Amino acid sequence: MPNEKKFFRVKLSDHSPVNARMINGVNVTKNWQIRTGEPEAFTKFPNVEAQVVVKKGNDFVPFEEAKKAAPVIQPASTASNFEELTVEQLRTLLAAQNIPMSELRSLNKLELIERARELSGV
Repeated sequence: MPNEKKFFRVKLSDHSPVNARMINGVNVTKNWQIRTGEPEAFTKFPNVEAQVVVKKGNDFVPFEEAKKAAPVIQPASTASNFEELTVEQLRTLLAAQNIPMSELRSLNKLELIERARELSGV
């Protein structure tokens, strides 16, 4: 399974006494900046905020928001009809179950439906 890129956003907190600060070779400001890797490299410094984000279309959203917005795979007794979902909806559904998007991009609709059924126990 290929490594999926991990994204996070980082900024100086609003109560930081400075407007910009060089951290790990990055000029961090009070505006959010998207970075790849692990946020811990930045959060160990005072007055720095970091948040894990996921790519959604052409934008990035906080991981917690994406998790709430993603459809949840139901148990077998109440499983939704996966055939009615679009390819993009199926990919989003499976990505919310921690399947790397890089793996999902190569699957066609029938393969995506099969993976969704496996995860839901249908």
